[in-house]
Amino acid sequence: MEKPFTPVPTIKVNKQLATISFTIPLSVLETDNLSGWKIYITTYDYDGIESVLRPLTPEGGQWAFGGGQPTDPKIMDDILIKIN
Repeated sequence: MEKPFTPVPTIKVNKQLATISFTIPLSVLETDNLSGWKIYITTYDYDGIESVLRPLTPEGGQWAFGGGQPTDPKIMDDILIKIN
């Protein structure tokens, strides 16, 4: 069963190379082999002033995303990484 883990990965962005690197200690994952693993990464927008994820509503608004219900998953971008 998939489960989130803590601590969160260390993330480094290199704009010149257009790369994002995630560092996760293998000890956190309780394995020494990532073969066959699938890693699903999602993003969403965070309101730093209010310290909350931006709301999602059917109509949207100046500070809210539209096109969904408040209870829908809050995912803007996602990627599935399959490790062979």
